[in-house]
Amino acid sequence: MTKIGIYDDNAEYLKLLTDKTRDYFVSKNEIPNICCFFDAKSLLKNIEKNEFDLLLLDIELNGSEDNGIELAKKINYHHPNCFIIFVSSHTEFFIDVYDANHIYFVIKNDLDTGLNKALSIFTSKKNQSLFGDSLMIKFKNQSTLVPFSKIVYLESLLRKIRFHLADKDLYSYASFDEILLKLNSENFVQCHRSFIVNLRHIDKIIKNEIFMIDGSIVPIGRMFRKQFLEDLFTKANISID
Repeated sequence: MTKIGIYDDNAEYLKLLTDKTRDYFVSKNEIPNICCFFDAKSLLKNIEKNEFDLLLLDIELNGSEDNGIELAKKINYHHPNCFIIFVSSHTEFFIDVYDANHIYFVIKNDLDTGLNKALSIFTSKKNQSLFGDSLMIKFKNQSTLVPFSKIVYLESLLRKIRFHLADKDLYSYASFDEILLKLNSENFVQCHRSFIVNLRHIDKIIKNEIFMIDGSIVPIGRMFRKQFLEDLFTKANISID
């Protein structure tokens, strides 16, 4: 079931947007799980607890210091698999929205055409990403499909690779070279001869140690430090002490 969050501070328009979104998915023989948000604080609090497949965001957020674009940038970082559609009557934001990853900008006075097109693009991208953004981890007689976003880091242990996820560890017989070819190079970087980290899960770096969001600590190898930091500055916004 597709989980969708919709934010608009106009109650009447929020209902209209929700109804049209639901109608689209019902026409595709799916009943989506839709959460509606009338204020930014509720939206932000809910995002911390839930992972949405799609968010439809108004750009102006009442009750928040951020606008929808700044919020989208945070979501891009912490929930990279969540697709975002901007919905606004303010066409002056056409250029600014490209500061955040999103799949479409729907103009409110062209809702029927724009929303259906945006949702069609989302459906296509979601179907493409079901396996394209995941890795099949095989060990003995078990195979597990794991989204890239769930992998915190990888560790080489003799002939095995340990995949450290937020909630468990998985193992596979493979080499780092094999795994690196399968991973998304934008998010994964080797920082040590025995470790590959997911940049999306880094909290901070102190000296030669990487502190991950889940509390794990990963070493930076001397031979890998220069290239790792270059990749880090290029691909992510991480604080270094």
